[in-house]
Amino acid sequence: TQKKYLIGLIIFSAVLSMIYAQYREKYSYKCDDCNVIIVSITNLRADHVGVYGYERNTTPNIDNFAKKSLIFENTFSQASWSLPSGISIFTSLYPSTHGVMNRNPEVKLSSDITSLVDILKQSGYTTTAFTGGFDYSRRYNLINRFDYSKIAQISEFQMFGYGSLNETTKLA
Repeated sequence: TQKKYLIGLIIFSAVLSMIYAQYREKYSYKCDDCNVIIVSITNLRADHVGVYGYERNTTPNIDNFAKKSLIFENTFSQASWSLPSGISIFTSLYPSTHGVMNRNPEVKLSSDITSLVDILKQSGYTTTAFTGGFDYSRRYNLINRFDYSKIAQISEFQMFGYGSLNETTKLA
């Protein structure tokens, strides 16, 4: 019976290898000409964006960009505010795991934690970030992992109000 089991396992492995070889190219996720663009906008409700069904024309540029993009329709934030949820987006970790849960000066993402930026760079992508700073500043050890980054020079008044979007979009 052990001999039959071994022969069966060898045949199964051979069949599985042939199936994998046949479909490997067809279902390959490698795309040499693809770009990865992540748009993260603080305090924007999905139910007020056209691509997600809002009837008023409030986001025409995002809606146009979305026509040729992969859209996620069912996502969940890992925190109620930008800093920990932003770090979670780029690390796939809960805030309690990556540890960036407040703005204390000693808090930053550990260099031992791999981020999406690190993986993209290792895969040959050139990485760039355009940000308004504050929760996406270099001090939290995420933005400084990008090959290039531009952080808008925003006054403290603008940082806590509504004025940074204009400065950030000028950078891009």
